Amino acid sequence: MRRAFQVSGVAGLVEKRLGPQAPHPNRVEPAVEEKILAYSLDPPTHGQQRVANELRFQGMNVSPTGVRNVLSLPRMSSVTVQAAIRSYR
Repeated sequence: MRRAFQVSGVAGLVEKRLGPQAPHPNRVEPAVEEKILAYSLDPPTHGQQRVANELRFQGMNVSPTGVRNVLSLPRMSSVTVQAAIRSYR
């Protein structure tokens, strides 16, 4: 606390937010996210490896881990996925 005040003055005493200040540098581009979501809802039973392979055939280089990260975003709720699976059957 003393060091923070000596280095930054009063502004150094304000609590700082921990963690990244901007989107994660390894995050998938928004255009690729939209393609992943569009493809994964069409045949919702395909897994992350299959989605990554199909998008690779379309010319988009995305890893299965990138697909998993996009599908695990908060906006991609399990309710949406379950509704897509029910409509697919």
